[in-house]
Amino acid sequence: MRTLNLLGKQDPGAAKAYTIFNILALLVVALTNVPFMLCQESIATFVSNDVAVQEWLYKLLWVLVVHTITRILFINSNRLFVPLGRGMLGTFVTFFSFYCISTPLTCTAALTNLWSSSVAFKMAACVGTTSLAQSIGLFIGFFWLWRLDWFEAGAVINRRANMDRRDSCENGQTVVQLEATQSYG
Repeated sequence: MRTLNLLGKQDPGAAKAYTIFNILALLVVALTNVPFMLCQESIATFVSNDVAVQEWLYKLLWVLVVHTITRILFINSNRLFVPLGRGMLGTFVTFFSFYCISTPLTCTAALTNLWSSSVAFKMAACVGTTSLAQSIGLFIGFFWLWRLDWFEAGAVINRRANMDRRDSCENGQTVVQLEATQSYG
């Protein structure tokens, strides 16, 4: 919201605020993952009483840590597409990275012995290819944001935020007048 507010005001500090937000979000997620890496065995025994489940979780917990880090960056890299009127670009990036790249790799790794017959590899691949898809999506998203004209983006946000106000003023009526004349029933 801070970035959108700054963009709407066409503040030149919007890009810097967005960068700081992403760095802080990454640090928070990374720091909260430290206990998961240091206490893998304790967490695995806490989650389940079944020894087999504990063993598999212990082997796969690192994949979940990578997943959370790529997830926060992927979400943040795609956060501004909709407000900037580029929602279809965000949909395309997600579709391409998950369905065109990650899904075929997941199916190949999990359902065939082409790369490995190890169950641990197959389980790691099922979760790990999500991190791959998120990594592809975050690189595309951040590249797009790196190339973004932040001043023009601010103008787009400002126009979209004030669209109702501009439309009501063009018709010679204020919002209060429009609400008073509407009938509900």
